[in-house]
Amino acid sequence: MSDKPLLENEEIFRLYDTGVRDFTGYRLYLSDPIGNNLSGVNFSGLDLSESYIEGINLSGANLSGTFFNSACLDLANLRGANLSRVRLSMASLIGADLTNANLTGACLVGTDVIGSNLTNASFLGADIESIYLKENIYRNTIWVDGSIRNE
Repeated sequence: MSDKPLLENEEIFRLYDTGVRDFTGYRLYLSDPIGNNLSGVNFSGLDLSESYIEGINLSGANLSGTFFNSACLDLANLRGANLSRVRLSMASLIGADLTNANLTGACLVGTDVIGSNLTNASFLGADIESIYLKENIYRNTIWVDGSIRNE
């Protein structure tokens, strides 16, 4: 258990604006951050389950090992984000930009990935059981078995 306080939207964005990028060890909850920028943050290993992160810019973020169970990441900018070993069970990625994202070893069980850009994303070794995939962009996408998808 972290001895750091629970931070919510206003506090997170205020700290980000002062130059803080490493939030490891914090307890965070995000809701309705549409259009806000948290590019390059380090949220690795945090639990952001049930957060509502629609339309947020998390490009280049380190989200490795983060829990996003039942979280909404619709329209999120995750370009170049490190999502390795992330847990996105029962989450939503509708219209998300995952260009160049690393989802190696991620757990996406029961997640909806609809209308998202998966160009150059890596899903190598990811658990995609019961994942719902529809109308996504696949260009040089590395699939769970190492094959390349182009559709």
